[in-house]
Amino acid sequence: MAPRGQPFFLTAMAIIFIVFFFASLDSRGRYSIFVPSISLQDNAKPYDIPIELNVTRINDTSAKPGHGKPACSFGLIREYIQKHGKFPQGGVWKEDSKLQPKLQPQWCRLDANLIRGSQLLDCLNQKNTTHFVVTGDSQGFRYGQGLLANLNETLGGCYYVKREASLTNNPIDISYFSDGDPHLEARMKPMKRDCSTCSSFKAICGTPFVHNVTVEYIAMHSMLGNIMTVVLDRKNSSAHTFGFHEFLFRKYFKDSYPDFLVVVPTMNHAISRYAPDTFLDHLASFRDLTDRFLPPHSHIVWIPGMTIHGTTRTKSNNRAMAAMNLALYNLLEISNSSRHLGFLDLFQATEKAKQWARDRIHMQQFLYNHFMSYMLQMFCQG
Repeated sequence: MAPRGQPFFLTAMAIIFIVFFFASLDSRGRYSIFVPSISLQDNAKPYDIPIELNVTRINDTSAKPGHGKPACSFGLIREYIQKHGKFPQGGVWKEDSKLQPKLQPQWCRLDANLIRGSQLLDCLNQKNTTHFVVTGDSQGFRYGQGLLANLNETLGGCYYVKREASLTNNPIDISYFSDGDPHLEARMKPMKRDCSTCSSFKAICGTPFVHNVTVEYIAMHSMLGNIMTVVLDRKNSSAHTFGFHEFLFRKYFKDSYPDFLVVVPTMNHAISRYAPDTFLDHLASFRDLTDRFLPPHSHIVWIPGMTIHGTTRTKSNNRAMAAMNLALYNLLEISNSSRHLGFLDLFQATEKAKQWARDRIHMQQFLYNHFMSYMLQMFCQG
């Protein structure tokens, strides 16, 4: 006759054996259960993504998401680029509490709570940052909306001060950039803008008693600035004439230069028109303008291009996009003393994210919101 309690003992031992067979103890004392990766198909559900499962000891205080990794910052991005010679790659898409996917890099920790409530306000106050500007084409517009969504969620009270008239392949709205100055408008010569969803806007977030932050998106489909010319003195026929980009830095921003400039290079418009070396020259011209006009305290972040999904020329277009991103990397030559900042390799990050694509070029808006949340976290972390 078996001793009393032996069946329970044998069952318990079997359970322990199964757990140890399928689990491994990592360097931080956590047991990670192996879960086979799920291969995403084109017809997969929007959020049918692999989720990492962890079994942790009850008294293990290290069982926090991202524990053991430093907080993501632009300083870490500099170190990564200098060490690896490319924009930061690698990460896992994970669902948040709202079942929306968010990218968790392998080499640092992102935590949206770092920019919630008074923490973001303290960061902006400490860094004396009150003016954000995003430039770019329709991708830039979505990043601008993402930045505005993050600031509205945290600071509240965001409202539009002005918006450019909705245009479809028509000349830009000069009244937006003249601010009602008829003499300036008389010297402007707008040209056709090849971007059907580009429309500039300016908004203010916060309250007068707390911290007002200006967010502006400047629409442009080219890094050449050839969508408008402005004559410095219309009475002098030999007066200097300059393009749209120079107008922005010389005249439009003159009374309030941005503290934080987000440059979204117009790669989707460039890949079918310019060789990477030519595009690099265009990027360099824009960079030179920022160095020439922006005050020393201004930060400039350059956003790499995303993967293109679902076109008849997907492979060739993506090869061109990768070459454009390489041109951007070569331009920056980031060092510890540079104020030109790189970002995550969004081409690699969105390569397997076709299920969240809005169309062949754009992603769904929540991803732009997430990426701008990451940018604010990195800025506040140093």
